[in-house]
Amino acid sequence: MVNEANDRAGREVFTQSGGAARATSFYRAPIDRMTNVNILPGNDGSEEEIIASTEDGIVVDNPVSWSIGSNREHFHFGCEIAWEVKNGEKTRVLRNPTYQGHTLEFYGALSAVGDKSTWIVEQVNNCGKGEPNQVMQIGHGVPVVKFDDVITGERK
Repeated sequence: MVNEANDRAGREVFTQSGGAARATSFYRAPIDRMTNVNILPGNDGSEEEIIASTEDGIVVDNPVSWSIGSNREHFHFGCEIAWEVKNGEKTRVLRNPTYQGHTLEFYGALSAVGDKSTWIVEQVNNCGKGEPNQVMQIGHGVPVVKFDDVITGERK
């Protein structure tokens, strides 16, 4: 991450605004929020090629629940489905898979980035924050990606 989000309240610490303080209405106070986060396509191939290069891991799909720490340093995601990967091949289906981590360590463990054919834009309709709660939409443009040493699990 190159710059962190900030507003006027943080100007003593940050010298340049990230333009990330937004409100859901004129009668609500602006709140520091993340901007749309994108990962540009890379040169590590298709989803199939990235899976083939994986000795032991999981492929997750369709996040359905999440918990993000108030300071945004830690996260936990629950997904609808995942597939176990062994020796470069998808094997068994994992139901209710989870993954978690420390945000900066997680992105620091990015080891493969899919090519342009894998890039999609995902929309998050309910990014809530604040008291009283303010819900906004955000988006993420992302190719297929591979992260090393992620804590994963399967809810029973």
